[in-house]
Amino acid sequence: MPVEMRELYSSSNGDRWYLARDVDSGQIFIRHEPNVPSGGQGADIEVGAFLGRGEQCPEHRELLRLIGTLVERRPSFEHGTAARIKAHARSHIVELTDGTKWRIWPGDLATTLGWTPETEIEALPIEDEFCSHVLIDRSGGSRVRAIDASKDFPVERLRKSLRGG
Repeated sequence: MPVEMRELYSSSNGDRWYLARDVDSGQIFIRHEPNVPSGGQGADIEVGAFLGRGEQCPEHRELLRLIGTLVERRPSFEHGTAARIKAHARSHIVELTDGTKWRIWPGDLATTLGWTPETEIEALPIEDEFCSHVLIDRSGGSRVRAIDASKDFPVERLRKSLRGG
């Protein structure tokens, strides 16, 4: 029976607990592997029985935390995922931790200067005459228009637009 496992907890004495799944049957269970010096036998424990022990050991808390991540509420956005600022060395270019680099619309530069490396940024596609995306600060809600950093804005059209014509 092939088993996929994800370590839940490793104690200081070497005991390990895994969230495990039998690949063939799909059954989920807890696998306990005791440390070698204890000489104990490993055990597969049904999840309900494991949690039903009423103990609040670190391995139980970790399983409950993992289960909780499945239902956490996060700000919902229809498209895209958030990334953080990786580099912002030049005011008009923002590099995100997801590897994307964005050229910021000149009229929006001041907004990006307030963003810190902790700011969660989401890039969403938009329909705009000059920009392909909007970058949104998830916590503050500020928005800036942008294009891929490898591209340039059309200079003459940009000047005309910024002059209000």
